[in-house]
Amino acid sequence: MPIIERTADVAATPEAVWSYLAHFPAWAEWDPDILAVSGVRGTLDNGGRFDVRMTRGLSTTIVCSAVTHARRVVWTGQFFMGLVTAQGIFELEPLDGGRHTRLRYRFGMSGPFGRVAGRLNRRAVVRGMEEGLANIVAAVMVLG
Repeated sequence: MPIIERTADVAATPEAVWSYLAHFPAWAEWDPDILAVSGVRGTLDNGGRFDVRMTRGLSTTIVCSAVTHARRVVWTGQFFMGLVTAQGIFELEPLDGGRHTRLRYRFGMSGPFGRVAGRLNRRAVVRGMEEGLANIVAAVMVLG
């Protein structure tokens, strides 16, 4: 599956956006594909992880890597004994002297079945990414 990218501008500092993303239980609030978050181990830092139960009945452990505080995080989860790997990247770019943030969300699936699953579910993936970004923007604005 080719990497899909979506971007949203947030009227909040990169630190505020990062703080929201760092609250792992909130991922079930903004990501329409996640039903529940549990088993949080660590923080939004290299090696931080948490378990998710997905809306389609799947479960995985999300592991964070390649973290640059308030700038970038890569998260990865595997399904079907590693036959499908889902990877997302959040990048935060300060705008207007750091008063606003451009949030870039990249997502892709790899592995023997990941590429096929990604192609078959592309519309749902795009819809989930767009809804997720809109939810993050709205939540950060409320938390201010």
